[in-house]
Amino acid sequence: MLTLFDTDRKYSPNISHSVICPLALSAFLVTLLCSCGIHAYRLRRAKQLYHQGQLLEDQGKTEDAYKKFQASLSLARKAHYRPGIAHNLNELAIIKTSKGQYEEARRLLREALKIYKELDMKPQVSKVLNNVAITYLRQGDIKDTLLTYQKLLKWDNSIGNKMGQLVVLYNTAQIYERYLNQPCNAKACYEKARLLAISLRRRKLAKTIELKIERLLNCK
Repeated sequence: MLTLFDTDRKYSPNISHSVICPLALSAFLVTLLCSCGIHAYRLRRAKQLYHQGQLLEDQGKTEDAYKKFQASLSLARKAHYRPGIAHNLNELAIIKTSKGQYEEARRLLREALKIYKELDMKPQVSKVLNNVAITYLRQGDIKDTLLTYQKLLKWDNSIGNKMGQLVVLYNTAQIYERYLNQPCNAKACYEKARLLAISLRRRKLAKTIELKIERLLNCK
């Protein structure tokens, strides 16, 4: 069939062809333009609502922030804006965690984690894994907290995130010291964290960690 824009082919009376009605073409263009306009609006509005939610959360207005994130998530889904979907899921999970809704928070975080990995957003993967660990810690599940920190440490090591590794080692040391009464394991993690702090030229932090190590006198 000869199409309207087949300029390379010669017209042949034996080939059937159709003529596009001007009114139909106009209607199609209007629909296309409206669709593009709606998508742009949803995208812009989703970003606005997300930032509004962050401001409200910083002000301690959690309930209002939650509504903004929900509205932003809905628009981000309609616009197929995957980073926005993941960002909102992460923020909603943080609020869920603060309310003690740990299972629901982890469900949201798992969805966000999947999106971030598929989009190769490495720093965001680290943040989500850290938030997952926090849900377990708040829930009192120390075993899964440590398992999640191990996954996070491995991830940060694979992407060369030294500051992330330092934070994970420090937090792990805190858990061994405060929750499990295992000073030797705590000291081992503190020492690794101190070396990273030195390599990153974070002298004050290295000194703080060194003082914590000195308190653990029973381990050599």
